[in-house]
Amino acid sequence: MATETQATIDRLSAGTFEVPLLPQVANQVMAICADPDCEIRDLTETIKNDQALMAHVLRMANSALYAADVPIVSLQLAVNRLGLSTVRDLAVAAACKGAVFRPGRSKKLVHRLFKRAMARGVFSQEIARIRRSNVEVAFLAGLMREIGSPVIVFELTKADIEDAEILDVIEAYRFQVSATVLENWGFPSKICESVKFAGQPDNAGKLSDLVHTAALADLLAHRALAPEEVQASSILDDACVALNLYADDISKLDAKSEQIVALVEALG
Repeated sequence: MATETQATIDRLSAGTFEVPLLPQVANQVMAICADPDCEIRDLTETIKNDQALMAHVLRMANSALYAADVPIVSLQLAVNRLGLSTVRDLAVAAACKGAVFRPGRSKKLVHRLFKRAMARGVFSQEIARIRRSNVEVAFLAGLMREIGSPVIVFELTKADIEDAEILDVIEAYRFQVSATVLENWGFPSKICESVKFAGQPDNAGKLSDLVHTAALADLLAHRALAPEEVQASSILDDACVALNLYADDISKLDAKSEQIVALVEALG
């Protein structure tokens, strides 16, 4: 392994890499929605200040997963129909796309990582809905589970190595780097801790359900986006036992695959 590549890996392992900045609008959106006294006007005005973000949110809101018979033509209507938490999730996802999933030499790989992250977030949300658990936390836990992966890609492409080797490094360091990124961003401790235990859900204590949810969502996202790549694993069985899900629950989730893929594609 080249000296430059090893030096980059050492920085990733030590947490001394350059953490990308979370866009200010994402921080503002999360802060507004965390305030129990927030008003819809506060959220819509914040998103309107970023025209590109507003366009992304409206495009996703009109995807097959959310859209009703009448198109959503304004942020006000989007919030009224989808709710504050859903619009917040769409806005944070759109903001992260530009800040973290930065195109470069490995543009195709980064795009694939974003699509999977977005699909994972939505599947996490749908799993939580079936289980009647916290939908808001589930989406962010799923979306952010491997937020460190595009950071790893960005760092390693500066060392000019091949995608196959990048994938090996992602496999080894994705959760560790993700936790560092989220801690630097000041994300809620529940989200940060769920990422730290992403590879070991049975050791996550009270967060075990959330970790299993994100792991199952990742499998479902992979099956929806690239079924030919999915390999046999115990993730499905382990998650179903831990989350008390049955075959018909998984069938309901799989049935949403087409709509979720359409939502992911809507963000580009």
